[in-house]
Amino acid sequence: MKQFYYAIVLCSGLVSAQASAECTYPTAPGAFPDGTKATKEELIAARKIFVQYDGEMTAYIECIVAEYQAELAAKPDLTPKQKKELARVNDEKQTSAIAEIEAVKVRFEKERKAYVELHPPAPKPAN
Repeated sequence: MKQFYYAIVLCSGLVSAQASAECTYPTAPGAFPDGTKATKEELIAARKIFVQYDGEMTAYIECIVAEYQAELAAKPDLTPKQKKELARVNDEKQTSAIAEIEAVKVRFEKERKAYVELHPPAPKPAN
């Protein structure tokens, strides 16, 4: 999954042209409904919240990559040391965001699996 996000970041960073706006770090969702007590509707709503958050974090990562690239382009006289420091800071931001996405996904998946264990899908009819 981490490689998937890195691929998104790299591709979107190359395509993204706007970098002047300040990037806003999304707020992680609060607790997801308890999978052992949740209704199907509650779990579907929780999934929508997770998907929205995932999209917001992906947009944040795209934004910080675009800001990084814009800063490099705007400051062609940076020393190799300064460029390395900018890259390090950018990498830390990306790594932190990806780690948070993964942590939220783990929390959601835990509740989803608990729900599925109590409410297994109906068997598919044989053809």
